[in-house]
Amino acid sequence: MEEYVWGSISYLNKNNRSKALVYSYCFDFLEDNFIKNKLKFKSKLLCLNDNLEMDWEHAGFNIEDLKIIQTNLQYIFLGTTKGKLIILDENNGTIVEEITLSSSINKLTFWNNYLYCVTRDGKLIIIKLQE
Repeated sequence: MEEYVWGSISYLNKNNRSKALVYSYCFDFLEDNFIKNKLKFKSKLLCLNDNLEMDWEHAGFNIEDLKIIQTNLQYIFLGTTKGKLIILDENNGTIVEEITLSSSINKLTFWNNYLYCVTRDGKLIIIKLQE
């Protein structure tokens, strides 16, 4: 199973420190002989600080889209190939919430305290976020 660097994003965290998220992607689920829900991805998400040291990492899921949202705390929202919406605490990478949707999450948008999730099967899921 090969993985490829798929995306990166830099941002300022709530303490005004520069951070970067770099994530990889695995295309093995496109093979006909794999069942996507049983496939174990080796893809990774790395959080790097302003000294390019790794603060935390996660492995095992393909990220289709990623959003960083700041409320009183700062969260990272991940939409995955297997249809999971994963919410991480930006500070330490802890999984705060994991929600399973009907199919792959292709797009995440944040507007007016709502998170909009567009899935591969054409559904729009709207989640009201707490302030």
